[in-house]
Amino acid sequence: MSDRDLAARLAWHRNLNVAAIGLTALLLGAWIGNQGTAPPDVLRVKGLIVEDSLDRARIVIGAPMPLDDPEANAGGEGIAILSPEGRFRVAIGAPTPSPVIAGEVAERGPGDSAGMIIYDGDGDERGGMGTFADGRANVCLDYADGRREAVCMFVYPNDQFAGVVVNGPPDHGYERANLIVGADGLAQVKISSVSGHERAILRTQGSAPAQLLVYDSIADDFVDVMPRPGSTSKR
Repeated sequence: MSDRDLAARLAWHRNLNVAAIGLTALLLGAWIGNQGTAPPDVLRVKGLIVEDSLDRARIVIGAPMPLDDPEANAGGEGIAILSPEGRFRVAIGAPTPSPVIAGEVAERGPGDSAGMIIYDGDGDERGGMGTFADGRANVCLDYADGRREAVCMFVYPNDQFAGVVVNGPPDHGYERANLIVGADGLAQVKISSVSGHERAILRTQGSAPAQLLVYDSIADDFVDVMPRPGSTSKR
C-alpha cells in the first residue's frame, strides 16, 4: 500500500470517527434535553370514554357526558361509572344528575345543584349528596327503586337549621322521626305515627327548660309531661 493510499485510508477513518462522535453527542444531547421537558400539563378533550374488554363504556367523562342513552344523558356534565348494561352506578355532576326512578328520568327540582348520586344494579337512584344554589346541602339514602328517601341529613339555607330525617317505608307515612338543631337555639327530636301524625316531641329552646310534648288524642292537643321541680306532671 502506497503512502498516498495509507494517508487516504487514515483520513477516511478519522472522518468516520468524528462523524460517529458528533452523532453520539447529538443523540445524547437530545436525550438529556427530553429528560428535562415536562409532559403536557393540560389535556383538552370534549369527552372521554373508558371501555372494558368487551368494548362497553364503563367510565365516562364529558361536558356533557358523551352517551346516547336517555338515562345516561340525565347526568349532564360530569363523571359516571356505568354497569356492563350501560346503567348508572355512580355519577358526579354539576348540575347534579337527574334522578332515575323505576327506569324513568325525573326532574330533581328547581335550583342549580352539584353533587354525587349512587344507583342500584337496575340503575335506580339509591342515594347521594348535593349542594344547591340557595344554600341547601343534604346527604340521603333511598328505599329500594328510589321511590322514597329513607334517611337524610340536611343543612338549610343561611345555616338556619341542620338535622336528620327518617322517613317510613313507601307504604307508610313519610316522616317518622327527626332531629333538628336551629340557629335560634332550638334543639328538637320528634317521632310520628305510621300515618305521619306527630305523637311526641322532645324540645328545648335556648336555655329554657326542656319540654316533652305528647299528643293527647282526647284533647286533640299536645301535653307537656316533663316533670318540673316541685310539681306533678300531667299524664
